[in-house]
Amino acid sequence: MRENENQTQISEKEDEACKQHCNTYSIKSSMGLVAVLLLAVAVVLEGQFGRDLTSGNFTAIAFATWYARSWTVICYPLYCPIGMIFGKSLKEMWKEDSSILQYHGKFTKGFIIRIIPITIFLAASYTCFFYAVKMVSPTDYITILSVNIALIYILSVTWLREPVILLRVIAVVLAIAGVLFYAISYRQSGSGTVGVIMSLISALLSALYRVYLKRVLPDSCFGKTLLALSAVSMTVLLSGWIFVLLFSATGFEALNWDVMPWDSLNLTAAFGVAIHALTFLGTAVSYPVFVAIGLLLGIPGNAIVDIAMHHVIFDYLKILGAILISCSFLILLIPEDKAITISKRILSACLRLMIKCNQNNLSTDPTTPTNNGVTSTSSSYFFIDSKYNSGLAETQI
Repeated sequence: MRENENQTQISEKEDEACKQHCNTYSIKSSMGLVAVLLLAVAVVLEGQFGRDLTSGNFTAIAFATWYARSWTVICYPLYCPIGMIFGKSLKEMWKEDSSILQYHGKFTKGFIIRIIPITIFLAASYTCFFYAVKMVSPTDYITILSVNIALIYILSVTWLREPVILLRVIAVVLAIAGVLFYAISYRQSGSGTVGVIMSLISALLSALYRVYLKRVLPDSCFGKTLLALSAVSMTVLLSGWIFVLLFSATGFEALNWDVMPWDSLNLTAAFGVAIHALTFLGTAVSYPVFVAIGLLLGIPGNAIVDIAMHHVIFDYLKILGAILISCSFLILLIPEDKAITISKRILSACLRLMIKCNQNNLSTDPTTPTNNGVTSTSSSYFFIDSKYNSGLAETQI
């Protein structure tokens, strides 16, 4: 009787744990879907208002970058009340997060080694964004910007010594092919090639920013990342005006306060802050894959707006390039352990196909004895398969 009662209690506890897990997953999924929709809308609106801002004779790109990037200084102050709700004091949060501003315990070295390079990468990437949407549609910019996840992997392999995985290499090849299709499309039309280059530079700078942040702070958390972002924005706010005055004085850019498109500029800056906030908040309360999908949904979202409002025509080369880049993006979202498993299966299938072709060649060769050929091929197959299972698994291809 006691054993039956114990088993009943254990089963009831397992049922309760299962229900709690299901409820947690359901809540996270629901919040993730909300984050996906809001993030996709923010990406679309930032691109569209950025295009409206840079249309016409507007050339004050340095001022737009300085003004819009300065808005993200509020990211960490917005995070602090959330941390206090979860029981942390301001002193505890600062003690945990301020390490990102230090290098060997010194703030000056931390500012020079960590904050300044990130500021350069982030500000330059945003500058390229404004130049790009001045020449190409927001859909094209967002599509090419999605290549940054492939560039992040390339930089991670060369810089952070991450393993080379066959499936991710295939994704990188797809991303490169997608960009080439875009370049060919714009070259045939005779316009926008510079916009494609600026979009690609923006993607590269964005990848450099993320990989450099991972290198200087491998154990970063949301608080540290948001503090770094606020510190970068403060650096832009305090130093960016120098470039605004320099470009205005030399005539490289024209500042006309009477016709300044403040509405488009403010909305672009506001949705830029919203993208950062939703990215970090969505990752914290849901799953990172939802955030990535939200960014990817900016491609069809911008395409709908471009076709409906700006009458942009997308040829088959752009559509094919967008599909390849989107597939590359989705492949690179696959977790590393699953990517390794899939890569092993792909490589194993290729090896078996090669061996089967070799068997067919040996069976049709009249000069080679049939028995010896089959025996030789079979033994070589088991040798290769054995080597694959042991050797290549260790190298994590």
